[in-house]
Amino acid sequence: MTAERLQKSSRDIVWVCLLALIPNVLAADQAQVPAFLRAEGFGSATPGGRSTGAIAAADLDDSRSGSKADEAEGPRHRVVVSTDIGGTDPDDFQSVVHLLVYADQFDIEGLVSSPYGPGRKAHILQVIDLYERDYDHLRTYSDQYPAPAALRTVTKQGAIEGAGYEGFGAPTEGSDGIVRCTRRDDPRPLWVLVWGGIEDLAPALHDAPDILPKLRVYFSGGPNKKWSVDAYQYIVIHYPPLWIIEANATYCGWFVGRKQEGEWGNQAFVAAHIAGTRPGR
Repeated sequence: MTAERLQKSSRDIVWVCLLALIPNVLAADQAQVPAFLRAEGFGSATPGGRSTGAIAAADLDDSRSGSKADEAEGPRHRVVVSTDIGGTDPDDFQSVVHLLVYADQFDIEGLVSSPYGPGRKAHILQVIDLYERDYDHLRTYSDQYPAPAALRTVTKQGAIEGAGYEGFGAPTEGSDGIVRCTRRDDPRPLWVLVWGGIEDLAPALHDAPDILPKLRVYFSGGPNKKWSVDAYQYIVIHYPPLWIIEANATYCGWFVGRKQEGEWGNQAFVAAHIAGTRPGR
């Protein structure tokens, strides 16, 4: 696999996963789509279900009309990422790198450390330091890349302990940041992408329930759901209309593959195809 093919393949994979954040609307019967997984009772079915609009899955070939390059000129999405980077496994280091390579496509309004385990805000800052090394190079592709200093400003420490039986803890830099971002005078919804613990979203909703209509939440569940069980249960019980995509298994496609030996092993693949290259498209 050439470096050029590898870059294109990686880019297409990232776009597919990002498109998964905004599912297509199912027209007539959409109003009866549950607001969250296995929702029951009052508020379980909300107008608009799990989506407020449709985005066509455009051709990923940037050389043709209707490609992602054309779509990128449409409305930009406001994003806050809550991550357990530096925690129990290295996956979110990879995810934050992917995010920053495509940072020109979004308005990144917050980066929150919400770990299960030892992850902290400092780990996000480490990736921003690496991003800064390639910032000038990335700007040759787009002038929309945010300055490293701006990203550091919006990087916050979130909850480092479980919520406890009550389901929400004291406010954190992260939860306060979610509230401030959502309340901004901006007609666009705020996407909160929860890649780790959900303990910062719970106090944000508790302290400012008025933000609920503008939130769009993507939650990588699975083990994160197990480790955040109290905060998750609090949100399910008290905020059933919350617009949320809960992914408990689909993300496994990122790291469950077939042949992973030889040139396809983690270290060998990086050494052969990635080490020494610079981010670009």
